Amino acid sequence: MSAQSDVSVITLVKNRVPEFHRLVRQLEATRVKPRELIVVWMTSPSSHSLVQSDHFAIKHKFTTTSALPIAQARNRGAQASEANNLVFTDVDCVPHPELFSLLTEAPTRGVIQTTGFTEMTVMSRNACYSELSALAAKGNNQHVTTPSRGTFNSALFSLNRQDFMQLGGFDEGFYGFGIGDIDFATRCAKRGMQIKTRPVVTFKQYRHCRRCPLNHLLDIVANANRYREKWGYYPETAWLTAFMAQGFVSKARANAPLTVTRLPSEKEIRDILTSRESISENTSGTPRKMA
Repeated sequence: MSAQSDVSVITLVKNRVPEFHRLVRQLEATRVKPRELIVVWMTSPSSHSLVQSDHFAIKHKFTTTSALPIAQARNRGAQASEANNLVFTDVDCVPHPELFSLLTEAPTRGVIQTTGFTEMTVMSRNACYSELSALAAKGNNQHVTTPSRGTFNSALFSLNRQDFMQLGGFDEGFYGFGIGDIDFATRCAKRGMQIKTRPVVTFKQYRHCRRCPLNHLLDIVANANRYREKWGYYPETAWLTAFMAQGFVSKARANAPLTVTRLPSEKEIRDILTSRESISENTSGTPRKMA
């Protein structure tokens, strides 16, 4: 049996089944393995949800709905965990081989740990870390996003399980796509948790369709209003700024909720989904305020 760390890895899977199999292979390739991988399937059971590993336990859980209950699914994964440290990762991430040894080399209470990130425009389903590292070194195949000091990227982050439970997990009142990660980061900051960026890179698939997600407009506006109800201000995100500039959402006002002023056409959604322009969500541990 390979050396294991006191880590439960949690990931969500809906449609990205090949990426799920790649993640299992990459976790198996780490020098120190996680104790377990918890997969929360946002779809019906299949042969893929029977997959196991010789290197660590794989638990399969289910949250089947036509919507995207991301907060609920993450909480379900955390509730099923047994290790003292939780790593939440997007299913299309490829972690560094030393990730788990780095995450557990020092006490983890009161700390959120993350890494640098390189988003690859071309990332085969069979790619391994060394291949992606070699491609990135050529400098012509990737978009690079490295968290600045005091921020974390929710694509992959780690915290102590007890801290997570004391925080109350993810707020399941944020439903669907967007803003829930910023709320979680805000609660971590209010609690005084420190952000530590480990000196390694996580590779991730670049998805331009996530940069200005008009297909999730209603969810994002509803979640932004919920965020304001909790914290007294709107989170400043490039998403909301872009929606306002393009006339989809009313301007933020002190005593009024954001409202959708018009819905995007099918063509506008299609154009955004195929665009290469980059608009990123702010996922700062100390979110900036929008009036």
